[in-house]
Amino acid sequence: MHDNIGSNLTFIINALENIGNQENSDLLNRKIESVSEIGRESISDLRDSIWALKLDDGDTSILLIKINELKFKLNEIFDEPEIVVENRLSSTHFLTSAAMLNLYRIVQEGIQNAVKHAEAKKIKITFFDTESDLNISIKDDGKGFSFDKSKMGNGLENMKSRIEGLNGIFSFKSDNDGTNLTFVIPKK
Repeated sequence: MHDNIGSNLTFIINALENIGNQENSDLLNRKIESVSEIGRESISDLRDSIWALKLDDGDTSILLIKINELKFKLNEIFDEPEIVVENRLSSTHFLTSAAMLNLYRIVQEGIQNAVKHAEAKKIKITFFDTESDLNISIKDDGKGFSFDKSKMGNGLENMKSRIEGLNGIFSFKSDNDGTNLTFVIPKK
């Protein structure tokens, strides 16, 4: 939690210190709006973290509600990509508050990567289960990327680290038809 908020607040401080040196009012207004957006994102991150920490424990139904709230918020902002959440779980599964926060952050990062890099028209987030595992898939219909030509970026590394912290497995496939991220964690 503190990494994201700390880096955003540091950016805000540095940006505000540099704004005073600007003479062009259009440029100044754009920079102030950018700083304001970072501030809004930091507040939103803090609220999401507090949401998870306030819960002693929860389950997949609570996580799905929070992810659907994110979907509706983003679908109001962006015409594309359309974000779809599909619940194919056979039942509700227990999640600790830490697991809910990590899974929420993983989905958030997956959406952010697809919006920023994929040029996708649709992002589909699917929750499904097997007898022993809870699975989340984030699939976009974007341009994909070649892993050979790019190293694993911070976003993918963060998702991998978060899922491994839950004793889970992270995998992905990317080609010209889009990118599919898959997260598998053992059921409790």
